[in-house]
Amino acid sequence: MAFTDIGREYSDTFTSEDVPCNVRIGGETPDRFEPVIRSSKHDDEFWMNVRHPDRSIITSEVETFRDGRIELVVGDRTHRYYQTDEGKLEYEIVFDKRPETNLVVLDIELARGMYLVKQDTIRNHWLAEEEWNTERRKPVIPWDIYNDGSNRPDEVVGSYVIWNGLKNGRYKTGKFGIIEAPYLIDSNRTRVKAEQEWHEATGLLIITLPWDFLNSAVYPLILDPILGYDTAGSSDWGFNNITVGSSWTTDGTGGAINSYHCAVESVGSLAGVKMAVYECEQSDGSPDEHDRVEAYVEWDVSVSDDESTSSIGSGSLSASTKYHIAWQPEDSGTDVKYDDDASYEGYYRTGQVYADELVTPYDNGSTGNTRGHSIWIDYGGGGGGISIPVAMHHFTKNIGSN
Repeated sequence: MAFTDIGREYSDTFTSEDVPCNVRIGGETPDRFEPVIRSSKHDDEFWMNVRHPDRSIITSEVETFRDGRIELVVGDRTHRYYQTDEGKLEYEIVFDKRPETNLVVLDIELARGMYLVKQDTIRNHWLAEEEWNTERRKPVIPWDIYNDGSNRPDEVVGSYVIWNGLKNGRYKTGKFGIIEAPYLIDSNRTRVKAEQEWHEATGLLIITLPWDFLNSAVYPLILDPILGYDTAGSSDWGFNNITVGSSWTTDGTGGAINSYHCAVESVGSLAGVKMAVYECEQSDGSPDEHDRVEAYVEWDVSVSDDESTSSIGSGSLSASTKYHIAWQPEDSGTDVKYDDDASYEGYYRTGQVYADELVTPYDNGSTGNTRGHSIWIDYGGGGGGISIPVAMHHFTKNIGSN
């Protein structure tokens, strides 16, 4: 799709896994175009606004719109917006000459309860999990095994995942989108990574451009922050002897399990996956000694970068009750997608043989992690279903802090 001109404002819809994200560029001030991105999901229940400070110095500048691209020239900078072939929003800031400062500041406004989480390197994430599990006397998976099964693309390292935050189980994985790691590209096509840091107290995303590159670059120079609106995770991890999962709480109605869902990566030929729901009575949500709600569901997946759905579900869930959902692949090449979230506590358990029945009760040898795995279920009456994400992010804490 391409942007539609609706009068000093440009509108488009980005759709990922049947979750539309409405995006508008400009339009905050009726009589002029400003470098502002406004995006929303779930009938505007969750939204994010991104503003560049150039909006405060615009006088008579007029944007151009051609071939699906929006451009606004402000002094020595050009703001450019367009949709990529992958269905992401490309926001480029073009510098005609070396900027006076190496900082680019974006003002990010989020709907109540939403928050950003930086995606660190796989190694640093493992170190954090190792410390967390050691303190709680939980098993720690060795680095060589952990690293061998994880994959995080370079553009994801240093990115920020945008979480819905205030959810009640209706929003799949609960992921609003991602701000990918920014890159600088000069006129010789030399490409270097820039650093970005979000400051929650002020709502500012500060991008630091490396001075060495600014001094040596051939101008014009492009900074290209990219906004993606996928609900599935941007990293992936999988072993065929590991079961992953977390705790979550149903809404006020509960109901029958209609189907299971997972977003997977690197699936070639058909491979099986198993999913199940467990009781979760402990106050911390850990899956120690919990019984399965019903028989597990198993089905074959043969997709990549996509969502796989079981045709059936089984069992019934009580209202406003905490449960645990588990996922296990048949093949080590079938990886579940995920994103980091430091406010979220998930679990995984080693030693599960795929040919065996998913263990019940779920024993107390589980290792903690802070991964929001892209697995969820639909439940409720009428067949419409309510999506329950595995990453529920301790909502009571988030609600209380806002």
